[in-house]
Amino acid sequence: MEYFKYRNISKVQQLANKQRLASLGKDEKKKAKRSERLTKVVSFCGIIFFFCCFGMFIFFIKLIPVPKNTFLIILYGIGCAILGLIALIISAITTLIPFGILLDKVRYNLPEMKKEFIKKASEPIRKYYGLSDEYLITKCFESTNTLFNDHDICIFRYGNEIRITTDIVKGFINGNCDLGCYSIKFNELKIYKDDYNDKRATVLEFDKEKFVIGIKAYSYISKLMKTKVYKYLWKSIEINEEYIYIKNNKKIQKVKIKNIEKIELEIPQYTGIPGSGHSYNYTFKVLDNNSKLILLNIVLERNEEKEIIEFLKNKNILLEIKYYDNRNDGTD
Repeated sequence: MEYFKYRNISKVQQLANKQRLASLGKDEKKKAKRSERLTKVVSFCGIIFFFCCFGMFIFFIKLIPVPKNTFLIILYGIGCAILGLIALIISAITTLIPFGILLDKVRYNLPEMKKEFIKKASEPIRKYYGLSDEYLITKCFESTNTLFNDHDICIFRYGNEIRITTDIVKGFINGNCDLGCYSIKFNELKIYKDDYNDKRATVLEFDKEKFVIGIKAYSYISKLMKTKVYKYLWKSIEINEEYIYIKNNKKIQKVKIKNIEKIELEIPQYTGIPGSGHSYNYTFKVLDNNSKLILLNIVLERNEEKEIIEFLKNKNILLEIKYYDNRNDGTD
């Protein structure tokens, strides 16, 4: 089990603000940019004023002569510390009040941040956590990690792991909304149904953590754990009892097992030693009963090839296998 957190929320905030600014009219954009420039100028002047004011107080404090008596020196030190603290407070107050008023006058109130801007700007978060196109949003009723209590959470598969985080589909721009992400391997996860406040719920246990979540998560996670994934670079084949998912870059196609008319599989004929230059590309042509053709070319290992063929045969799917000469100088 691994727990990690996104650390660059400022990037998300900048993207959201950029989208909000782009949505404004011409006059509103001018006012917003003018306000931003004036805010920086006023803030800079306020910082300079504070240090000048505080420095002046310190200068006058240092003019107080240092006594020679040991006891008086101790009192002198305590007195200087107290005066320095008073100087700091007065400098802060004399800076914050006038410059705070100035900031309120030059600040332009932008329209409320729209949900669509937040969702779009949260793409770096989704990418960092590895969110796939298949996910489930459900409620976390109770957790050993109290941050997740009464929150909507997002559950999805990443390789041979189940990941749990907050609702990153909707997204957020406040760093406090990021609850972090749990990444749990299948063999580390215990899942079962139980009663919670007079209703059925799904319980997840892993390491020292426990999550009580929505009942729909039970069937969803169980299905994910039974799904076989064969992946190479940006391409993959995912197979479970109901569907075959074929992913090519960002394009995802799925077909029901019972709707498959025929699968043509072109596989390499020879197995060579490492460095032999043999190609191990497999071509899948999946034809459903609506004559829709799905095509994928992917690199597999021999044991993966056997698993896929065995699965398809057990499902009584018509399978046509063709071999090609995969040697570097193959002519067969």
